[in-house]
Amino acid sequence: MEETDKKGYEISFLLRREEDVEAILKPLAEGLGEVLSEGQLTMIKLAYPVQKETSAYFGWIHFSMAPENVKKMSGTLKLDARVLRYLIITPPISRAERRPRIRPSESTPAAVTEPVSESRPKEKETEISNEALEKRLEEILK
Repeated sequence: MEETDKKGYEISFLLRREEDVEAILKPLAEGLGEVLSEGQLTMIKLAYPVQKETSAYFGWIHFSMAPENVKKMSGTLKLDARVLRYLIITPPISRAERRPRIRPSESTPAAVTEPVSESRPKEKETEISNEALEKRLEEILK
């Protein structure tokens, strides 16, 4: 299998014991996966019991592997009692790799950089009576 056929993935998992990390690493190696980075295992208290466990070890691994091998690895992890939960995702593309979605065309007018409120001179705030306001409105509407 060529290196170009591999894609990047992230697996996050909950394990019963700290030494059960081998349950994740072994299928990863069998599927010819390459570990890119690995998070430290952390003991966490679960919000609700998972397979009768109230606490578990949480960890994550970024790796690259061929997509068909990821399916095989997932099937292996489902059957392993040491793994409480796991989730395999493709991590989001970083900003540096993204292409701009909208390219401004030459016919598009330039955006106004100055807010409208700053372009007007500020007027003094004065109280005005209802009668004066009505008189001013009548003058405007004529």
